[in-house]
Amino acid sequence: MIHVTSFPLIRVQQGSWKHDFYFILNTSSQFAVPAFLFLNGFLLFYNYYAMHGRGWIATFYRKRILYILIPYLAWSLFYYLFWQYQIQGNAWLNADQFMIRLITGNNYTHLYFFIIIIQFYVLFPALVHIVQHAKLDKWLILIALVSQVIFFILNNHWLHIQRTGVLFISYFLQFCAGAYVGMHYEHAVGKLIKKKWAITALFMVGSLLYIFAGKVYFHWLPALLPYKAYLNQVIYLWFTLAASAFLLLLANRIYNVDAMTWVKRALNSIGAASFVIFLSHPFFLALWRKYVVDRFGAYYHYLTLLGFVVVLLCSWGSYLLLAKYRRYTWWITGK
Repeated sequence: MIHVTSFPLIRVQQGSWKHDFYFILNTSSQFAVPAFLFLNGFLLFYNYYAMHGRGWIATFYRKRILYILIPYLAWSLFYYLFWQYQIQGNAWLNADQFMIRLITGNNYTHLYFFIIIIQFYVLFPALVHIVQHAKLDKWLILIALVSQVIFFILNNHWLHIQRTGVLFISYFLQFCAGAYVGMHYEHAVGKLIKKKWAITALFMVGSLLYIFAGKVYFHWLPALLPYKAYLNQVIYLWFTLAASAFLLLLANRIYNVDAMTWVKRALNSIGAASFVIFLSHPFFLALWRKYVVDRFGAYYHYLTLLGFVVVLLCSWGSYLLLAKYRRYTWWITGK
């Protein structure tokens, strides 16, 4: 949804109800990357926290190289050539330019995520070791919060790093919150279920604050404007953590409902396909915009929203096709 609505936000006249509509859709979807890192922290600690010693580390890194790093290299090359064709009309490879973009995650709009997740994979064994031996599991969320706040203050006053969105520390709290749930799954989920209405309320209020923060500062409470940077960080952490907890509760609820079998099957399939959906959807979206949306401009808004469904189905379908030949396509689909 973020990518689907990004073009209309630029093209549609600001101040119109259509621009507001796209802005709400776009902004309310921006929990996606933090929530995915929450899920990664959850899965990694759920699967590996009970392991002791160092025997598992080599296997852990071998899997990440085979099923994360190699697909990243393959898709980066594909998107670089695709970008070259879009911009210059040819698909020539400039090796120096490609390597710089590969290292920075800039070969296409969504590939920066790999730079973030690779940082977490590099740190993960050490983080597990520290949490195990120092018995920091109950303090992990607080430690992550303090670390992230310290980095924010340092960067805001002294470091002035512009591209903080590719640094692991910008998502350390969300990752560690997921890690805590992974280490104490039954206990943590039980507590979340007991507080489900409070979490739902926090998610809804956090969403509203995140969406309408600009109006709060510039129209409703301008006295808060000097504290905008700090308040934005608080709202962002509130919104993304509440969204992650809410989605976890929603998934748990759907999983435990006896009905909706077809919905669960579809969601399981989409979950299995999520890596390929994430990687391939910008390609299908670019084709949809070029050959459908731009060609039939009179139906721009209908086709833009329809594009969300079409791109999802195409990306999902590409996974189902590639998965049949995983013996030969693992370097594209991951695992």
